[in-house]
Amino acid sequence: MSTQAVCKSPSAQTLRETMSHEGTVSLDFGENLLTESEWSRLDQLTSRDSIPYERITIGDADELNCVEVGRFMTDIQEPVQVNRHASDELLSIVGSPKMMRFYEEVLGVDGLCIRRCQVNVCGQGSFVGPHLDTDSNPDYLSPVVLQFSGDYEGGDYVVHHSRLGPQRYRVGRNAMLISRCDIPHEVTPVTRGVRKSLVFFLSRHSGKNRRWAQNGNFQVSQDMSGKAEGYWKDRCEAGDLELLYSDGKGHVQPGTFNQVINDLQEQMPGFNARQYFDNQPNIFRDYDHLVIARLPQEDKTVGLVGTRWFKEGDFSFLYIWTAMISEKVRGTHLVRNLLAWMMEKATQGHDAPMLLASKTYSPVAFRTFMSGMRFVPGVEGLYPDIRSERQKPELVEQARRITRLLCPKLEVDYDRGVVREGQIGVAPDFFPESMPLSGHAETDAYFQRHLSRKDQVLMFCTLPRGLHAMLGELRVLLSAK
Repeated sequence: MSTQAVCKSPSAQTLRETMSHEGTVSLDFGENLLTESEWSRLDQLTSRDSIPYERITIGDADELNCVEVGRFMTDIQEPVQVNRHASDELLSIVGSPKMMRFYEEVLGVDGLCIRRCQVNVCGQGSFVGPHLDTDSNPDYLSPVVLQFSGDYEGGDYVVHHSRLGPQRYRVGRNAMLISRCDIPHEVTPVTRGVRKSLVFFLSRHSGKNRRWAQNGNFQVSQDMSGKAEGYWKDRCEAGDLELLYSDGKGHVQPGTFNQVINDLQEQMPGFNARQYFDNQPNIFRDYDHLVIARLPQEDKTVGLVGTRWFKEGDFSFLYIWTAMISEKVRGTHLVRNLLAWMMEKATQGHDAPMLLASKTYSPVAFRTFMSGMRFVPGVEGLYPDIRSERQKPELVEQARRITRLLCPKLEVDYDRGVVREGQIGVAPDFFPESMPLSGHAETDAYFQRHLSRKDQVLMFCTLPRGLHAMLGELRVLLSAK
């Protein structure tokens, strides 16, 4: 039995005219040149048995998503083929000479190449938020969508055309859709079934991704001429490192957040940084204060500390929400520099004694917090005291007020400072299988005795009046080392 599709594709001229007028063409099976056997093999190569999937909540253009993705070719700094055991064959099908000629005829351009390729799977409630593909790479021309499933509802491909308004496309099984990367589009939430599609991007440029080559993602606001106030508000140097500060507001270059996440994932082997940020898709906007550390010569983010103020009446505290440090810079002055500048920014205008809090599953982070705070002159009320069976009543009361704002639905053992299931609610697989140990026997034993992999320890202290000026002096001292 033949698996060759009977080609009844519209003429190249008709397709080019449709692209010119509507910005999108939809081609059913038999119109798109792929044979039945090729469709079947592509379906197999994009299955969960073939390649690993990851859940994505922030897209490559920093749009909100809720989709599972399997990757064949990435395009962060340049095109890189991944999962070669499957991607070699898959790209030989979708990038065969006959298919490349077909894409060129539809678009009316020659010299095309594929720069990025991935499978997207949307179950019930999943979606791809509105975005421009050119925000991921300014050289993208067209996305090509190959649809494998047909038994689903919702999941429309919506093109927001400036002249025609929203145009909805229902992509059926074994159908192909070709659109334009410079027109905003989205995939609406799937209401029933599963929508599985392969997406790849056509371009005439095969070199470095110009979004990164231009290095425009990490300019501070005063350098962003002609644009709204930027996301990065201040910059300083700390030895070989560049520190950037944000208050969580302002214009951000597309892809900035995703680059930070990708860098931290790469720089922290064994940790699942992407899961942490995917589970909190608005976190870069929810920080009140954020400092990242970068190695400019490598164009890599190697550290991040983010904080947020919590207030209820006259009670307030600064919460260290995120602290991630690359392996290559641990043991240097980076941690102190990051914290010192963060605290200098966060305490500006806060002259009164200030409560500082955080939660962690890591004995390393706990030890860093406790030992660091003990060196701050005038610090009081360090909680918890791991050498005591019962905490001071006034500190327990403060702990209750903190957790009422931070995690009101979670169970807390206040005499040990343990927040039950605090970690699982943030990122259950962020830490390696084995608890990272600090080397301090008493601290490590406390965590191993009282915490499961799901839990965290709440820690806090009260910082003295006049801290802001003290931190400024400390940062200058540290930066000189």
